[in-house]
Amino acid sequence: MEDKKARIKKIIKITLLVLAIVLSVVACVLLVPYLAKLAKMNKEELNSALAAADAALRKLGPIRYILMMLLQIFQMILAPIPGGPVAVMMGFMFGPVLGTLLTIVSTALGTMLIIWCVERFGMSFVNKFINSKGFEKLRFLHNSSSRDALLFLLFLVPGTPKDLVTFFAPFTGAKPRNIVVLASLARIPSIFLMVYLGDAISDGNLVKSLIILTVAAVIGLIGIMFKDKVMPEYSDRRAVKGRDTFVFDLDGTLLNTLTDLTIATNHALEKNGFERRTEDQVRKAVGNGVGLLIERSIPDGRKNPKFDVTLADFKEYYGEHCRDNTMPYKGIKELLSGLSERGYKLAIVSNKVDFAVKELCADFFPEVPIAIGESEGVRRKPAPDSVLAALKTLGSTPERTVYVGDSDVDIQTAKNAGTSCISVTWGFRSAAFLNANGATALADSPEEILALVDDKNEKNK
Repeated sequence: MEDKKARIKKIIKITLLVLAIVLSVVACVLLVPYLAKLAKMNKEELNSALAAADAALRKLGPIRYILMMLLQIFQMILAPIPGGPVAVMMGFMFGPVLGTLLTIVSTALGTMLIIWCVERFGMSFVNKFINSKGFEKLRFLHNSSSRDALLFLLFLVPGTPKDLVTFFAPFTGAKPRNIVVLASLARIPSIFLMVYLGDAISDGNLVKSLIILTVAAVIGLIGIMFKDKVMPEYSDRRAVKGRDTFVFDLDGTLLNTLTDLTIATNHALEKNGFERRTEDQVRKAVGNGVGLLIERSIPDGRKNPKFDVTLADFKEYYGEHCRDNTMPYKGIKELLSGLSERGYKLAIVSNKVDFAVKELCADFFPEVPIAIGESEGVRRKPAPDSVLAALKTLGSTPERTVYVGDSDVDIQTAKNAGTSCISVTWGFRSAAFLNANGATALADSPEEILALVDDKNEKNK
């Protein structure tokens, strides 16, 4: 089923891309001879040709305004297609004032449509039209006190991925109204530049057209330099700045426990007459404690009369078999020993039952002095209770702490506890999922976390 959906999505993307390429080629084929012909005309012939073109466009009547606005909206949704040519066409057809106004209005409408679709359909909509991997470079916008100012800057500077930012903005927590206003206002300079270029072409002023193109290219290059040099590592460096404590999640962060969790889940389910779950289904259900894992694995969840006995069977079996296949992820032992050698305070907190957390940590991570799991009287993550309890024992504070986890629950836990957060991509959730759920910094390997720490220490010397 998943393969079929992936094939359909791929076919849609390829079809739309081919359509865009064909339209672009057709436009070039039609436009290049026209421009070449214009260049050879004298002034009278040029004015006559432009007048004829204008008359042909006017025959379309009011529908030409609607068609051009729909084209602008279509371009925004198909983010890989550049928006500049549409604005140039607006200027060519309607002049600098009306062309600019129509482009701004249609851009605002396109932004509103994208926001509504993202909020309504989430990542399923995003992935149909753009490569959400690009979200990784925009994650510094999450939870930033200057988020709106940064959004405005990204929409303002030429060369930045404006349509990608539009798809990402709803995930940052910014109000939809603010996104529309910021995007519309910030885009006015670049819109006017492209519209004015189209107007210059319609006037037959090729010198002015070349000057505008040169100015746009220079500004665009400056924007690209800004995008490539500032955006990628902004939040990653900030995550470890001024911190001397690391608190780690366990499952999916330090230990690959998925196989043992799946086996224990299926043991409890089969014993009580329920259908088995796949490893991927268990992966999606973990993160909020074993109670919620079982709730998500049986019909009617906690309302099922067999919920309690199934949960008890899981805990009994998992307590005896939690180390059968569980192992630390590659590089984790080196990460923890490296942090310890550098003087960092370390703790582990988990929504796994407390006895299992303590047993696993004693076996695999004896260098970590604090290990806290789920127990009565202590709220599970994303409540900050276990994190704050660990910090109190360590003699540290949230302001001095980096929380490291692999899920949306961990992101919210860090936010609730007041710590910075690094989300890891080697665990139970993908980078796209983490970005869409508020990740402020990502690490693709344990070595990357140590590299960030060493980079921070080097800069402090």
